[in-house]
Amino acid sequence: MENGNVAAWRDNNYGQCIMPEELTNVKAIAAGYSHTVALKEDGTVVAWGRNDADQCKIPSELTNVKAIAAGYNHTVALKEDGSVVAWGNNSYGQCYIPTGVTNIKAIAAGNCYTVVLKEDGTIAAWGNNNYGQCNIPADLINVKAAAGDGFTIALKEDGTVAVWGNNKNGQCNIPAGLTNVKAIVAGDMHAAALKEDGTVIAWGLNNYGQCDIPEGLKNVKAIAAGERHSVALKEDGTVVSWGYNGDGQCNIPGGLKDVVKIDASSDTTYVILEDGSIVGIGNKNIIIPSMYSFLNTEVSISPEEIQKGEDATLIINASINGTPLIGTSEIGNASYALDVDGQTLININTKASDIYEIKIFDENGTLIKKKNLKLAIPKILGDLNNDLTVNMLDVIIVAKAFNTAPEDPEYNPICDLNGDNVINISDIVKIAMNFNISYL
Repeated sequence: MENGNVAAWRDNNYGQCIMPEELTNVKAIAAGYSHTVALKEDGTVVAWGRNDADQCKIPSELTNVKAIAAGYNHTVALKEDGSVVAWGNNSYGQCYIPTGVTNIKAIAAGNCYTVVLKEDGTIAAWGNNNYGQCNIPADLINVKAAAGDGFTIALKEDGTVAVWGNNKNGQCNIPAGLTNVKAIVAGDMHAAALKEDGTVIAWGLNNYGQCDIPEGLKNVKAIAAGERHSVALKEDGTVVSWGYNGDGQCNIPGGLKDVVKIDASSDTTYVILEDGSIVGIGNKNIIIPSMYSFLNTEVSISPEEIQKGEDATLIINASINGTPLIGTSEIGNASYALDVDGQTLININTKASDIYEIKIFDENGTLIKKKNLKLAIPKILGDLNNDLTVNMLDVIIVAKAFNTAPEDPEYNPICDLNGDNVINISDIVKIAMNFNISYL
């Protein structure tokens, strides 16, 4: 949507669909095999999900980014000055930027290889070349866009398409008469093209119907291709998806509208909403569907100054644009219904934990919010090592700093219990007054 929200739904085994909290003002999204990358309006980049090859480890001082791409387990960024930065798995040299690669206007990341489109309309590619996907056709010029995943597809200025690389399932066999194309995408073993008239054509592997365009699909303004599914964004801001749906990536959330951009990779679908924030939905602990962009949750405890081990009440309030949420809350394995005011009162004993993970679900059982509440339990005076008991360990800590002042190297400010800037007998007395007091 034009607000920059993002929604995601799919397998979430590496947390690639659990959006970082407070991620807003997003203008572009890129989904790798098991990691996700977002480009913010300020030109900075955020990444999350699988990080075994440091594909989510953003290079320090990376700024002024204008485009991003995510491969199998590497990430690429295009800067405003036309230079390219890449990080993550480099087993095929996909993160080594070749000398002379400058004046770049677009990027793509495939399965262990990188593709760039230069300002002069030519393409360069490097990395894994097992299917010849990095062997650019000699006569290929006047290119508008390029994308690849085991094979590479290029859109020429005249609206025709060129494809090369892995053709095991006919993904390089361009449909006869394909012209007037304005956008192209590449899945794992299928490709799709968006024509100027708003219709879509797809070809290649079709084992899950990823190339079977839904009947009546028209007025499309953008397309995306995942590993085995396809996605279309319509002019009215709605989304259509088809193909493999084993992880719910084609289950478009009810009420999803005002979408401005889409992306897909592996078995993931992403959309950007118009306010620049990110939300997600799915069937495997994927959180927050787009219709909950304005979800407000408040969690408090009564009494506020609770002692360790005392009974207390957690108070949970949930609403959307001021309307109470119908649903449930959950702490641990226990579920509690939200009442007509969107509120739940939960009795707890603080001896169990200092931190409580709270989940909130809508009436359909979709997880839409997850947050932690840390209790503000008063500290026992004299519990210097924070083990919830005043004992000989605390006396030993004071003894090590005894008769010292701030200018002494052995001085330990936590031992100055009376605040006189000297560790002395009065501090020992303070500990003795609470000796053997415990919250355990």
